[in-house]
Amino acid sequence: MNKIYFLIFIVIMTVSCNSEPKYDWLPMLSVPREYPVWLFSGILTYPEKDGVHILPWRLVMSEWGEECPVINRVGPDLKRVPDGLGLRWYSYIEKKFYSGFINLPKEKMEVLFAEGFINTRKQKDTFYRILVGMAPCGVVNVWLYGGGTVVEIGSYTVEEFQPDDINNVIRDGFSLSEEEFEESNRRMLLGKEWTSIWNNAAKKPIPCGLWDVEYRHKCQSRTIVNHQDNIGVVDIMIITYLNGERETLIREDLYNLDFKVRPCIKSISLDWSSDRLIKRGEIQFDSDEVMEAYSKAINSDRPCEWIIDINKENDHIKVYFHIPGEYRQKLLHSKIGHWTLSECHRYLFDAFKNDDD
Repeated sequence: MNKIYFLIFIVIMTVSCNSEPKYDWLPMLSVPREYPVWLFSGILTYPEKDGVHILPWRLVMSEWGEECPVINRVGPDLKRVPDGLGLRWYSYIEKKFYSGFINLPKEKMEVLFAEGFINTRKQKDTFYRILVGMAPCGVVNVWLYGGGTVVEIGSYTVEEFQPDDINNVIRDGFSLSEEEFEESNRRMLLGKEWTSIWNNAAKKPIPCGLWDVEYRHKCQSRTIVNHQDNIGVVDIMIITYLNGERETLIREDLYNLDFKVRPCIKSISLDWSSDRLIKRGEIQFDSDEVMEAYSKAINSDRPCEWIIDINKENDHIKVYFHIPGEYRQKLLHSKIGHWTLSECHRYLFDAFKNDDD
């Protein structure tokens, strides 16, 4: 009788799994630029505890909210939405081990996969990465990633642990003392493009609370573009936020953009046209400057605006932080670049879609 019940359970689970929607996604990893890690193991699990393994035994280096440039092609193309995440890693700069299991909000993720988003080609699309971020102090962030759109699923914390024997957590076949392990880590970080950044980070206190608290503060905000020539039109704008999220705004949305609860801004990329001129601009905000400004809106519980002023000649950009009716601040430490695009880019712009020339 017990065997019959077991077989019935297996059949029910199989039917249930087969009826769930599936999507073409891959697991990817992210870390803050200053804090590389070595991943020992990772898995995105299903309710029956099977799952999709994240490629282990590798150095992970990237920008927070950006995918590490290692393709992790594991399992079938179409996969169900996971409900759990298991991780074990070593944080080089902290010299600490972290491990834990996280329950993910599967229903929230399923809704986001199903709804999708409008991509940078102005077409309906859906997410193709589940991005897992590991930061100092055991912080784990999870995002759904779709190029021009990135949505945070949640921020979590796992526990630090100290193995009794280093060799219990590194690949079988290795036998290292703690001193040898430290030396292998030092060599691992040498000769990389960010070695000097890592060396500087190692001399500073670890900013616990930055990735899971400070970067995730939100308030009512929006971004406005002012054209001094009165004929300029932004065709598309991609906004990246400090918490790793990213928002793509197309022409139809930009000039009627409502206040919405958003995190603090990190960078903006925008394409605009003015008569026959086609331009692209990049703005990289100074994180300390914008976080200090943003705190004024949060503390006063007021909505705020990020204002981009493009001059009449379309060759100079200024950026401001603005609390309507109360406060306006020019952002002096932003890195701003812009350049003219060639005529061959005209077909990408809505302003020229009816142009037969």
